[in-house]
Amino acid sequence: MHTLALAATKGGVGKTSLAACLAVEASKKGRVALFDLDPQQSLARWLELRGDDPKIFSVSARSAKQAVEIARQEGAHLLIIDTPPALMLAIEPAVAVAEFVLIPCKPSPLDIESIGPIRELCVECLDHGRHFGFVLSQVFTQGGAGLTEGARQYLKEEGLVLTPIVGHRIAYAGAMADGRTGPEVDKSGKCAEEITALWKAVARELK
Repeated sequence: MHTLALAATKGGVGKTSLAACLAVEASKKGRVALFDLDPQQSLARWLELRGDDPKIFSVSARSAKQAVEIARQEGAHLLIIDTPPALMLAIEPAVAVAEFVLIPCKPSPLDIESIGPIRELCVECLDHGRHFGFVLSQVFTQGGAGLTEGARQYLKEEGLVLTPIVGHRIAYAGAMADGRTGPEVDKSGKCAEEITALWKAVARELK
């Protein structure tokens, strides 16, 4: 079983939305377990709204370490852990058990400047082949190309940057309100294209 954690010290970067999207995409290949460490429980609530989905289930556990054991016992091929922003004491246990940590980051100076603490935590906690990477999220689909490329170049100096970017699209936010994901409601197919590419990039890091 693989374990993926999504973590960011900055809020509002689309972390929970990405966790849900990746869960649905990964569930095409097997069962996916979700463990929501955020006190707001947005990911857990999303799964409740989704209803009975035999390929995705929530793990009730006292710790990230216990969540890994439960997910494995329940036959999951992937555990996705969503973490709260800023609360490093809550983020650290998830990073410690993760095979790969995905760090969403918006291409803005304030967001870029905020990656320091989470990067340092990953460097400190991840060993034995475990690692982390950044994904540019909520990227403006019109204009801002220079800002996006500048952010990419900066992040490349700090660690792995996954090639796909995730656009700032209404479908991502709107779909979460009724238990769906951007790719499931976006008729343009852009969300599906982004998430499929992102999952393929993440899956390569989990092997």
